[in-house]
Amino acid sequence: MIAGIDLQVVTNSVDNAFALMNSPLPGVTILGGKLYKKDHYLASSDALEQIKKLR
Repeated sequence: MIAGIDLQVVTNSVDNAFALMNSPLPGVTILGGKLYKKDHYLASSDALEQIKKLR
């Protein structure tokens, strides 16, 4: 539903990032960290600090 909308998505979900790769918009930032393969997400204390800086 958000394909083609001019916004920036920030996620730690590998699946969400992959789903948004087929369209130039929205932009996607994926937070880094350890990959939890079973649950398809990345996590780290650095990622939490990045989230705190978002508005």
